[in-house]
Amino acid sequence: MANLQIHLLGGLQIRLGDGDPPHFVSSKAPALLAYLAVTRRPHRREALAGLLWGEMPDDAAANNLRQALSSLRKAAEPHLRIDRDEVAFNADAPYFLDVELFSDLLRLQRGQPPAQGIGLLRRALSLYQGEFLAGFHVRDAPDFEEWVLGQRVQLRDLALDGLESLTRLLIESGQCQEAIPVTAQLLALDPWREEAHRWRMLALARCRQTSAALAQYQSCRAILRQEFDADPSAETTALYQRIRAAQNAPRHNLPGATTDFVGREEDLAALAGLLAHPANRLLTILGPGGVGKTRLALEVARGCEPLFLDGVCFLSLLPDPQAGPEQLAQALAQALNCRLTGPAPAATQVVAFLRSKEMLLVLDNLEEWLEAATWLSHLLAQAPDVKILATSRQRLDLQAERVFPLQGLPCPAPEEADPAALAAAQLFVRRAQRVQPDFALAPGDCPALARICQAVQGLPLGIELAAAWAHQLNLAEIAAAIERSFDFLATTRQDVSPRQRSLRAVFDVSWQRLTEAEQAAFMRLSVFRGGLTRAAGQAIAECSPARLSALADQSLLQRVSSGRFVMHEVLRQYAHEKLSALPDAQEETQDKHCAYFTGWLGEIEPALHGAEQKETLEKIQADLENVRSAWQRALAKNDRAALSGAVQPLYDFYRMRGFFREGLDVFEQASAATPAAHDPLQRQLLARLGKFHALLGSYRASEPPLRQSLELSRLAGAESDAAFALRQLGATAWMLGEFEQARDLLGENVEIQKRLHDAPALLQSLLGLSGACYMLGDLEGMTEADETGRRLAQAEGNRAMTAHFSTALANVAYLRGDLAASRRLLTESLATYEALADRESRALALYLLARAALAQDRATESAELARESLAIRREIENRGGIVESLCMVGRALTAQERFPEAIEAYREALALARAAQSEPVFAYVFVGLAGLAHRQREDRRAALILAFAARYASFPDTRAEAAQLRQALQVRLSPSELSACADRAQQMDLEDAGEWVFVDK
Repeated sequence: MANLQIHLLGGLQIRLGDGDPPHFVSSKAPALLAYLAVTRRPHRREALAGLLWGEMPDDAAANNLRQALSSLRKAAEPHLRIDRDEVAFNADAPYFLDVELFSDLLRLQRGQPPAQGIGLLRRALSLYQGEFLAGFHVRDAPDFEEWVLGQRVQLRDLALDGLESLTRLLIESGQCQEAIPVTAQLLALDPWREEAHRWRMLALARCRQTSAALAQYQSCRAILRQEFDADPSAETTALYQRIRAAQNAPRHNLPGATTDFVGREEDLAALAGLLAHPANRLLTILGPGGVGKTRLALEVARGCEPLFLDGVCFLSLLPDPQAGPEQLAQALAQALNCRLTGPAPAATQVVAFLRSKEMLLVLDNLEEWLEAATWLSHLLAQAPDVKILATSRQRLDLQAERVFPLQGLPCPAPEEADPAALAAAQLFVRRAQRVQPDFALAPGDCPALARICQAVQGLPLGIELAAAWAHQLNLAEIAAAIERSFDFLATTRQDVSPRQRSLRAVFDVSWQRLTEAEQAAFMRLSVFRGGLTRAAGQAIAECSPARLSALADQSLLQRVSSGRFVMHEVLRQYAHEKLSALPDAQEETQDKHCAYFTGWLGEIEPALHGAEQKETLEKIQADLENVRSAWQRALAKNDRAALSGAVQPLYDFYRMRGFFREGLDVFEQASAATPAAHDPLQRQLLARLGKFHALLGSYRASEPPLRQSLELSRLAGAESDAAFALRQLGATAWMLGEFEQARDLLGENVEIQKRLHDAPALLQSLLGLSGACYMLGDLEGMTEADETGRRLAQAEGNRAMTAHFSTALANVAYLRGDLAASRRLLTESLATYEALADRESRALALYLLARAALAQDRATESAELARESLAIRREIENRGGIVESLCMVGRALTAQERFPEAIEAYREALALARAAQSEPVFAYVFVGLAGLAHRQREDRRAALILAFAARYASFPDTRAEAAQLRQALQVRLSPSELSACADRAQQMDLEDAGEWVFVDK
């Protein structure tokens, strides 16, 4: 169905699709179509006949209507609904009507942000090509002509309102040059609209076309006198006088830049947009010393100067013990070149001077004049066209204030391929080139540059002070010097303010502004790493929520989320130095920090196994640096109680988040620091140390600490600790192919957990027992353990364990050939793992989904799932899992006949399997390689590899896969050939497998 296009603004044009305009026998036919399309409702035939043929008798009018409708049917029948009584436009058929879109766009732009509003208005006004049905006439149809006139007036008013709205938005957003032609359109439609003359005068004046702006006033005056014998309003005359007064006045007193401005493009744009908005009268750039507030404010002021008819005035405020409203007014008067005369206070005279001004005041370092700043509210109320851009280390706490927090520049990471693309690195390079003109980054400089930028967390002053050493030291030496002491960051340049000559000088200014209580709280907060919550600040640093907010308002803390704060690292070092000068206070605060976070871990441990698992993991993640610090403090103080309470939740967190390497290091260090064999803490540490060895694929290395923990637990009669060690030993035996032993160990573990009524531990034990039954081919035992476990997990509200048992049951379904059920269960589990951010379990579910997809001949999907699983397992360093996922990638690639890629996946898998010394994993790799050889029609090679793999195959699905492949080979090879391959395989050595499996033909 062709698209009907109807253009009515500026004339009448009708077109159907890409064809020529239709031919109508009379102008009344297209008039009828226009009327139906615009009114968008059904009309009775007699009403339409009267509208267009009202001067004729009823029968003649009805006959003409029939002829017009017949003509319209030929041109656009799908777009009309015609019956015996009524006629209507069919809006369901594709059409374009400029009048409708014009009105819709004007309605949509209301309430939109300026940028979107401007775009919608431009689009709408581009449709207004002239008056409604301009130049189109219908004879002997006065009712239709009256309707046209009404539409014409209504749409013209809409166009005028749209042009005025567009003009206002353009001028308010600083796009004065673009507003000038819009005001010309507005005045062409309505030359008597005085407000349009004012808009045009203002746009011209702000674009430095002062003469044209003044001439526009004279034009307005002449038009009003000629048409209405009246003068312009007082408002228009006042604008004229202001433009005249500003004509010869200086536009700004901004100091010239002595260095180039680097970065902050987004901040510049955001601040310019905020300043352009009429509601923002007082904007404060808030941040710590050295973050670049002043330089940013100056750049913003330069860019926004055209927005203000009377320009910009800059005032840098220095500390003044007598600072008050009168002193601030005097300083401002001097900057404004406002002569103070007579006995009236300076504050009164400055307000009078600015009352008629349209100006931006840039007030730098306003934190030094906070009490005097209250006068600014009065100034803004009395001078409605004045705006203030302030810089401060502290909120002004005024009703009109809108705060713009400023942070350090974006910093590169050590591995960043192109660090110079980030602002912090760019700034360092630019400033280094000022002291060493030929300075350029060498490829090996990137990690050191990242260390420099991150050491000062992107603080521009810190970066500039560091770059000043580039002509004497290399980047690694500069980074090391900063990391030893931030006192390295200093300069002796004479043209630098004393307050900016070092980071210490910058921080000293903020320190001196604090009350004694605030200083004490600021020092104590330095023990936190990576941020703090209000509760932790109160408990450890005796810092109330109100005091935390006060320190944040002074830019010594940053609010990063609701109820959470962080301290800039260099500020933290400064505060910690202050605390170190008070050894007793330092010891007390560090002890409180240790006790709080180790105790907090113990308190939230139950939530790690319940419905709030994800939220609890995220809480620990947010405070992980504090947890690490508290753990190290407890180790250093030999605080057994603190360590014991934190062992299990810390172990759970590392395991659930996949931080296996850190878990191994933490518990290995703690175990070495706890030499007493009878210590309960030691058996807990040894068991978890063994578990992390296993998770990293070092199964043999996991056995000694696990067995030692089991022995110590049995000697002490500590059944709970013994059960934990038994469960981990069972899992290790499983991975080493010792399945009978695994079932015995895990069965004993289940019985202990039942006696202890420890539901979370019993769930883990049932899951382990299920795995042992799986390896022994006992699907009934596996199903019983999994279904029992899932019922218990659901009753406990343990989402994670419910998902784990669903995953195990999916494995049962796969082994029984019910692939649909397996995929359904795995999809449910995967959704839970994603919601809980359990990466280890998510990787397993993805692997099993890949296996099921491959069994359904969906090799491409299988490869994608396996690669996703592999990526996660690489991230968390789960070596056994990596081998498993690599083998699935290899099988999927083999099915796609992408043999070289498959071989590379198996090559890596075999190397990792050899390192882990896991025979079942070896078999899984070799069976995959045998399948690849078979797919390449290298059947003897496939038979040889398969015969070798049979010596180690123990996974049920591996045995099933090997049996299926053996049947396929029996079709192609004779019994004697198969026997010869088996004999040769018996002579092969596992240690030499990597030598021949990829080479021997």
